[in-house]
Amino acid sequence: MKIHLLGISAILIGALAVPVQATPVQGSNGNGGSGGSNGVTTSTSTSCGVANVYATLTDNSTRPFEACFGPADGNLTGNPDNIDAIAGWILANWSYDVDYLGASNTVDAGPFAAGSKATTGTLVLDQILYGDFVFGLHGPKPGGGDAAGQYTLYAFSLPAPLGAVSLHFDLAGTSLNSSGSVQGLSHAVLYGTLPAPGERVPEPGTLALAALAALGAAGVAVRRRRPRG
Repeated sequence: MKIHLLGISAILIGALAVPVQATPVQGSNGNGGSGGSNGVTTSTSTSCGVANVYATLTDNSTRPFEACFGPADGNLTGNPDNIDAIAGWILANWSYDVDYLGASNTVDAGPFAAGSKATTGTLVLDQILYGDFVFGLHGPKPGGGDAAGQYTLYAFSLPAPLGAVSLHFDLAGTSLNSSGSVQGLSHAVLYGTLPAPGERVPEPGTLALAALAALGAAGVAVRRRRPRG
C-alpha cells in the first residue's frame, strides 16, 4: 500500500492517535540506549529504547535500530486508517517513504515466515529487506484496560548491499502487565520496500550448496590451467 499524503490530517483525527510531533528515541548497540517514552504512555513505565530489537543481515552480522517510538496506545492494524496514519507519521518524522508490507497475525503471516506470541524471539522474513524500513510491535495494554493495546515502532536503515533476513523482537519496551512483567507479542508489522520479485531469503542449505559449487568450479579451473607433462 503506497503512502497517500492527502487526507493524512483527517486520518490522524480518529481512534488511532498517532502523535505527529513526537521526537524519536535514539537507539544504540542493539540494546536501545536510554531515552524516554513518547506520545501516550502506559500506566506501567517502559520505553521502546530498553528493548533488544535488531536485524540479522545477509552477511550474518546484526544491526540495531536507528530510532524508536513508543509505547503508545492504539493498534497497528485493523483498518486502512490505522495503516495510512502510521505510514504518514513515519514519513513526517523519519523521512522514510515506505509501503505497508503486512502483519504477522494474518493467515499467511504477511512478510514473515511465521508469526509468534512470545515475549521475545526472531521473525524470519519471506524476502530480503533492503534500505530503510520500520518494524512495529503490538502487545496488550497493562491490566487489559484498552482493547486496542499499545505499540512501538523501530526504524532501521541498512547500508547497501546488505539486507535483513530476520528481525529480533523484544516486548520489554512495548507491553508490561500490572506487575511489570513483559507481555507476549500480539502481532508485528513491517513498513518498507520489497526487493525484486523472486528474491527470497535463501535457506541455509542452499547457501552451503552454492559455496560447494563455487569451490568445485574453482578446482576445475585450476586443473585446466595446469601444463601437461
